[in-house]
Amino acid sequence: MNSKSSLFSPEVLQAIQAARTVYLSTHQHPDADGIGSELAWYHVLTRLGKKAVIANPDPLPANLGFLPGSEHVAVYREEAVKPDLLIVVDCPDAQRLGAARRLLETAGASLNLDHHPTNHRFATWNVVEDHAAAGGEMVFECVGQLEAVTGVALMNREAAAGLYAALLTDTGRFGYANTTVKTHEIASALLGYGLDPYDFVRRLFEESSLGRLQLLARSMNTLQVSEDPPVAWMRVTRDMYEITRTTSEDTEGFVNYPRGVQ
Repeated sequence: MNSKSSLFSPEVLQAIQAARTVYLSTHQHPDADGIGSELAWYHVLTRLGKKAVIANPDPLPANLGFLPGSEHVAVYREEAVKPDLLIVVDCPDAQRLGAARRLLETAGASLNLDHHPTNHRFATWNVVEDHAAAGGEMVFECVGQLEAVTGVALMNREAAAGLYAALLTDTGRFGYANTTVKTHEIASALLGYGLDPYDFVRRLFEESSLGRLQLLARSMNTLQVSEDPPVAWMRVTRDMYEITRTTSEDTEGFVNYPRGVQ
């Protein structure tokens, strides 16, 4: 792995190296960027000899259960824990941590790593790069800097899988305007760890439960478009969830349908 970036200050890198216990968290209703970035951190921190704990406000989405280490993703339960460091990924606002925001008070220090321009900078250190296509890009850069200062090869296939899922989803399969040359370079480096790109596309975009497809069909029937202003929208109701035995987790990607109306 090779990273030429100096996005993360020596102080941040030292804090990561010095911490013995690191908690990881992301926003409510986590997506592949949040989960993938956390899992990459989990594998990297474990290789550094740290105790890494993932504590999220909401459960792991079912479609991300194929990612290596997903069994370590847990829901935060309020308890008297005092980690040396809390790393929050892909979360612009502390309120979106839900109950897990309690960790901001109990941790010795916190690192807020995000790519949203609306970030509230709520941590001890706030590294916000709104030109990054995904939080996963920033994790990749930080790990590269850590490798440079420690001399230890920290990235492996398991960590790369989480970051590739993060990039693939937040860029819409590398089709959104946030996709850059740098994004493709990072993706290429991640694939170099032996990942199968089609396996990720299949699991993240092509496979759906029957309930999810039934929910999508019902929601699509509500699709409406206005001409002035030009807005397209569709609805999902509690009744739809009950009839199809689904949850809000199953609406991931629904926004792309009204978004795609000419």
